[in-house]
Amino acid sequence: MHDPESRCFHDPSAEAGDVTAPVLLDVRDLVVTYVSDAGAVRAVDGVSFAVHAGETVALVGESGCGKTSVAFALMRVMAPGARIGAGSRITFDGADLLALDERAMCDLRGRKISMIFQEPASALNPVMKVGAQVAEVALLHGERSKRAAWDRAVAMLDRTGIADAARRAHQYPHELSGGMRQRVLIAMALMMRPALVIADEPTSALDVTVQAQILDLLRDLQRETGMAVLFITHDFGVVAELCSRAMVMRAGRIVEDAPVDRIFHAPADPYTAELLRAVPRLTADR
Repeated sequence: MHDPESRCFHDPSAEAGDVTAPVLLDVRDLVVTYVSDAGAVRAVDGVSFAVHAGETVALVGESGCGKTSVAFALMRVMAPGARIGAGSRITFDGADLLALDERAMCDLRGRKISMIFQEPASALNPVMKVGAQVAEVALLHGERSKRAAWDRAVAMLDRTGIADAARRAHQYPHELSGGMRQRVLIAMALMMRPALVIADEPTSALDVTVQAQILDLLRDLQRETGMAVLFITHDFGVVAELCSRAMVMRAGRIVEDAPVDRIFHAPADPYTAELLRAVPRLTADR
């Protein structure tokens, strides 16, 4: 884990988007309920927030607080038994995502909104070459030439830092390291240069050295493409490293939404302060 207090906070307007930019994603009164034989559980309870164009913002909280449920609702890829509540509103680039039919939503996913999943081992198809999986994104969104899609996939794998990308593209996920598999997921998410990328704990399964490499890569790609990033994490070190603004989530609700430096130096909510006190530090006895 990174030590957040060891980081120098960057200028948000210079590195992570400008909150004076247009609102790209607007979420209002989002409710997600899981229904089972045992009853209904409200995992997301009236969440509201906005993400501006080019901004890198964190949704941070402990495991089980509802972060991933928010991400799945934004992508409309709900788990079995999950329901988005009446009155919820998700607006992306002026479009009401909850009013779109599935065909229109499929066209949006991967092209304008992409997601980097937490576990590449389960997100990647184990019996399909990684190059073909990246190329498939282009083929699904209008590229007619398989050769051109493959060439674009190899170029994107190379851009995400995979050495000898032309050879690696012919390999299967199990032949790659965990860091390489995560880079493949990033290549898939960025293939169509989307306006918004949702990154769901993309470094949690990696060792700290590879974590740093992936964070550097995401920062570089964000600067290059101008994409907005919604970074979902439990790691305040990652928040300090990458984000300009953080939303702290507890038990399905956002309890604080503020610039990162204010979150760390003057948290307004007691729960935020408790989470920060729980972060291991190099100066502690244990």
